[in-house]
Parts: sequence; C-alpha cells; structure tokens
Amino acid sequence: MIPRCTRPLRRALTAPLAVALLGVLVACDSQPAPVLPTPSSVYACPPGQLQVEGAGSEAAMMNSYIASYAETCRNASTVVWTTSADSGRTSFVNGLVNVATSESWLSNDEVAAAQRRCQQNPAWHLPTTASPVAIVFRLDGVEQLTLSPETLAMIFSGQLNRWNDARIARENPGVTLPAQAIQVYYQNQPSGASEALGRYLARTAPLKWSPRNTTPNWRGQGQGRDRPEDVASSVAARSGTIGFVETAQLGDANRPSGEPQLGRVGIDEGQGPLLPTQEAASKALQQARFLPDDQGNDLRIDPASLSGEGAYPVVAVTYQIVCSQGLPVEVTSLTRDFLGFMLNPQTQSGLPAIGRVPLPDELRQRTTEAVAAIR
Repeated sequence: MIPRCTRPLRRALTAPLAVALLGVLVACDSQPAPVLPTPSSVYACPPGQLQVEGAGSEAAMMNSYIASYAETCRNASTVVWTTSADSGRTSFVNGLVNVATSESWLSNDEVAAAQRRCQQNPAWHLPTTASPVAIVFRLDGVEQLTLSPETLAMIFSGQLNRWNDARIARENPGVTLPAQAIQVYYQNQPSGASEALGRYLARTAPLKWSPRNTTPNWRGQGQGRDRPEDVASSVAARSGTIGFVETAQLGDANRPSGEPQLGRVGIDEGQGPLLPTQEAASKALQQARFLPDDQGNDLRIDPASLSGEGAYPVVAVTYQIVCSQGLPVEVTSLTRDFLGFMLNPQTQSGLPAIGRVPLPDELRQRTTEAVAAIR
C-alpha cells in the first residue's frame, strides 16, 4: 500500500503528470527525483496501467524513470509505483502487481508460485541498473582504510571488536589505529545491500562467514537502523563506527554541513584496494554471467562473476521481475514498452546523476533482447 502523507504534491508537477505519477510518492520525506533524459526513440506508449512494486530504497530511481516515461508518452500510459518490505515479490506472485522491482531473486517457493501466477510460464529476472555497496566508516584521524574479505567477515560477525587489532594493523601499515571498540551498524529491513555483502563474504571468506548468512535479512552483528540513510547517519555520528550502504543511498551531498563525510573501505582481494566507484562497479557488470547458465532470458547475475581486476565486487543489482508470458496483452505491451524505455542508452545515461550504475552495453543489449521476448 502507498503510505499516507500529509504534505501536498509539489506544485512543479503539471496536473496530468501528477495523475500519471499516482503511487510514486512513497514516503513523506522523500524528495521528487530528477527526470531522466528523454530518449529520441519513438515509443508505442500503449494505453493502460502498469502496476510496479518495490522497496522504498528504489523509490527515487523509479520516480525518475516513471516521470521521464510519462513525459515521453505525454501521459498516454500510466505506471503506478507502490512500496513493500519484500520489494514487491509477494504481491507479484499473488497477482496484485505486474512487475516487482527487487535486488533479491525470487525464492524457490516464490518461483513456483510465480509460475502458477504466470499461467504456467516462468518468471524472469531482468537487470536494469546496479549500485555498489560501500563499506563506510568513521575513524577520527584515519582517512583511508583497507580491509581483506576475511577481515571484513570477522568484523561484521563480531570476531574482531577493536580497531587496533593486529590483523587490521597488518592490512594498514603506517596507519595509527585507535584502541577503540568497533561499532557496526546495519539496516533492519531486508535489503539488497545485506544480501550482496553476505553473498560476497560467504564466497570469499567461507571460514569466517557462514554461507547461511546470505539473505536480505542481515545475519551479522551490530545495531540495526530502519533506513539506509539512518545507517549512514549513525556511522557519521561518532568515531569507531562501520556499516554498509549502497552508494545510491548515501546522499553525501545532502548531509548537514557539520556532519563528517564518511570514509569508504578499500576491499583488498590481493591486488590492491578496490573502492565503490561507478567505474569499478561497471567493470564488475561487464563480466556478468548468469545463473544457472548463460542460456535463456532469466538473467540472474552470478555474484561470483563480478570479481576481477579493477572490478568492485560487492554490487546490488536491481531486477525487474516479470512474467515471461501469460498476462493480458495490454499489460504485456506496456511492460515491454516501459522496460525498453528503462534500458534505452539515453535514459541509462542519466542514472549516474541519481547514484545508479548504467548497464554496460553487452549486458544492456542482452536484457533488451529478453524484454522483447516477453509475450
């Protein structure tokens, strides 16, 4: 359901656009996102309404997509956005929405339910963008910090609890580390950041991080916060803290002027520290391979394929989960048109401005072909 807000819709929106964006304003304190570039391509803009649901953390991005699509289509087509704690997956498999925007795959049970909902046809996971997951810290007097996957796993599982631990010191020669307790913060709600980091640690540090700790619900230690913005603020509030937040959700530019900027941990897999930049995340996506194999149009990216030279390996990928076929023709037409719009190179070129990573050309083309195959 759409949360109730008492604040009025900003007057900057025209009346038709306000109608087209019904359901977009998902939180009272969220700011309208910028409209993405309008592609020169001609879109069918079929009439009807497409119901899309996802996590609140995806709202700013989806607001931008929907506003731009409404402008491109002169409001002939309507995309309605709502939020849910499970990124719309339950609503999708129960037939309440047409598309789920999620950084987590459908579970095995959800896959079976989705197939029934899709008239005995499979559901597909179609990547549209991504965001690197930054390990953020505040340690007064320390501007740069490098940690191996094993050390990160030990910190987030509570096996290391002092900043001047010999293991951390070995990985940061010449850095004066305080004899201070480590305080971890994480997001209470299920999140793509928790899942991406958990999968990464389970793969790269299996002796320090249990493979069971790979769900959207954080299984490590620390203090929980309701929103990713709250995690970032808690880390910034005092020295000795560490947490993880998608770079798209950090919002450093909007931080109070007196609040310290957060440091980013460089992850060292043995070839030097990797930082969560757009370029490094794009390099990871360039190497993407799919599960269970590289065949077909269910494009779940294998997290293990994202590591490589210069590639930042902890990336939360945003998928649009759709029925491959089986929905009414008007819904299918609008789904293809809107997702095709999301994947247009011109539209994707505006994603860095909202903290998201555009898909590399090869991955974007592969996903575009899968969208065209929806029936």
